Amino acid sequence: MCVMYHPDKHSDQKHKEIAEGNFSRIHKAYEVLSTPETRTIYDLYGQKGLDAGWEVVERKRTAQEIREEYERLQKDAEERRIQQKTNPKGSFTMQINATDLFSKEESDDPYYQDEESLLPNIEIRGMSVNQSIEAPLTTKNTAIITGTMSHSNGNGVGSVNVAMRRLISHKTWAEGEVGVGNGPTFRCKAFRNLGKKMFGTVSINSNLQQHKLSAGLQAMVARQLTPNTMGYLSWSAGSPSYMTSTIARNTENYSMMAQLQLGKPHSLAMMTYTHKFGPDTKTKVALKFGVMGLVFDYGCEHKITSFR
Repeated sequence: MCVMYHPDKHSDQKHKEIAEGNFSRIHKAYEVLSTPETRTIYDLYGQKGLDAGWEVVERKRTAQEIREEYERLQKDAEERRIQQKTNPKGSFTMQINATDLFSKEESDDPYYQDEESLLPNIEIRGMSVNQSIEAPLTTKNTAIITGTMSHSNGNGVGSVNVAMRRLISHKTWAEGEVGVGNGPTFRCKAFRNLGKKMFGTVSINSNLQQHKLSAGLQAMVARQLTPNTMGYLSWSAGSPSYMTSTIARNTENYSMMAQLQLGKPHSLAMMTYTHKFGPDTKTKVALKFGVMGLVFDYGCEHKITSFR
């Protein structure tokens, strides 16, 4: 049959095109039916089973094993689709005071012994949990739900925010948000692309707390200076009120940022440098100078699990 429908056997162009289509279908059918594994998948699920990742199934598997592998692939694909739609994001932060490990207080009395002092005193100062999900309602409307809880020094606060984002055009979107927890809050935000390498945002915030209404206005313009460098100019009116200029550079091996803030009540200059030792470990050094004095900060971060 392949010889009969081989395109080289026909000189007429019309017959040759028909022969090419028939030859391709016959060749594909031969590839599927000539292998027991592919033939079993086709008998169970048809062409969609062949297109769903059958090539990862090891050879010499039974029909039941192939069915289980296919169902697993379908389940993984469905979970990926759900995550892409909801875009869940979460974080958990814990503040630990481990000063006793490095600078242990000792009594001046040489005869004083405290059995508990043999073990270091590690104190949990605070913790916070943040979680957000997105729910696409239409191709242009998306609902966003955000929850936050934090506890520090015996005091706990929490809030729940619900936002609605609408895509106005391929360059512009707008968002409205309401929240409860630490007093009712309201926020309106707009985003617009100002060019291929430039964009801007405007945000209006208000908060009602203890029968007092506070409001603020923030605006920001950003531009890509180089493939790895961004420049930001931000302005805030309200409390606090300030103007900030920022240059940030991010590469595969390091990231650095320089920032100058002029405002009321504080003005400051800050520089940070982060070096990445592979995908799981990075160190950070920061220097901040302002009217409140000089602050030097350093730290190391290591990813201990693959759980996200």
